[in-house]
Amino acid sequence: MRIISVVLAAALLAGFTVQDAEKALDGEWAGMSAPTALAIDASKGLATLTLSGRQTTGPFKIMSVSAAAATVLLSDKRYVIHIRDNGKSLLFAAEGQASSQVLNRVR
Repeated sequence: MRIISVVLAAALLAGFTVQDAEKALDGEWAGMSAPTALAIDASKGLATLTLSGRQTTGPFKIMSVSAAAATVLLSDKRYVIHIRDNGKSLLFAAEGQASSQVLNRVR
């Protein structure tokens, strides 16, 4: 039974598109560590990231998608975001960094 579940999950994630990622990421997210907040307006291509009290607002673009993960460009920096728990949380990290943060959907 477990193998069937894994195969079905893999089949569902194989069709994950840029549009799916935009829909899943659109909204407001907050994390407990460092205090982190992320607001994405995918339709306008804008995002605001607040990390340890420092706010960055700029263009937002999805560079690539793979399964339920996306590499995105926020302003001039790349981030890797894994969509988890059916879009209720994200695993968020700057590209090339070993540490990541869990962000939970606020809206």
